[in-house]
Amino acid sequence: MIDFSAGLWLVLMLMLAAIAGGLNLPTCWRLAHRGASIRGTVIEVLPNMHATVRYRYNVDGREFFGQRQPRPPNPSFERLAEGAPLTVWYDPEHPEVSVLGLPGALLQGEAISVMLWAVIAPTFILLAWQFRRLWAPT
Repeated sequence: MIDFSAGLWLVLMLMLAAIAGGLNLPTCWRLAHRGASIRGTVIEVLPNMHATVRYRYNVDGREFFGQRQPRPPNPSFERLAEGAPLTVWYDPEHPEVSVLGLPGALLQGEAISVMLWAVIAPTFILLAWQFRRLWAPT
C-alpha cells in the first residue's frame, strides 16, 4: 500500500507542478533571462484590487499598458500616485509582457510557490483519501 501511495503522490506532484508551473513560470523565466528595463508611469492606483497599479510605458515608439502590483525596487503601493514613475521590466521579443519588479526575484518567488503547491496539495489529497478509507463504514 505504501508503494502505491508513494507512486500516486509522485504522479500527482508532477501533474500539479506541470500545471501550476506552466501558468507563470515561463513568462518569469523569459523576463529574468532576457528582460529589459524602462521607465513607466502610473496611470491609476487600484487599492481595492490587491494594491495594484495600472501603468504605461513606451518601447520603440509604441505605447504599452500593464496592471500589476509594484515590487522592489519600485516604491510600495502606498507611496504611488497617478503620474509617479516606475521601473518596468519587459520582454524585448514581446514588449506587451511586463512586470513591476526584479524579474529574478519574481521568478524565484514563483518557483517556490509552484514547488510548495506541488508538494502540499498531493499530500493533503492522499491524506484525505486515506482517512476516508479508514473511517468509512464497512
